[in-house]
Amino acid sequence: DEYAVYAVGVTDAERGKALIQRLFKEIDDIYISELAGKRKITISLGSAFFDGEENISFEEVYKRADSGTYQSKKVQGNCHTLFGEIENRE
Repeated sequence: DEYAVYAVGVTDAERGKALIQRLFKEIDDIYISELAGKRKITISLGSAFFDGEENISFEEVYKRADSGTYQSKKVQGNCHTLFGEIENRE
């Protein structure tokens, strides 16, 4: 499944990465007894930030984030790709 999140006030990579690290931590803490010992829940994320300086559309920001998601899916485990870079967290 794919989801999009619009985080008001998160306009730079530093804040975004902090938010994503908290999300990875929350995902790591999920326990589903039926999956115990079989599989771990992981997520692949792509992100892009709009700070109001660049004249681009929402569709372009979304396209950038989506391309990052597809890069993250190439890595096993929790992975975040910021538009232009990659960060892997197992």
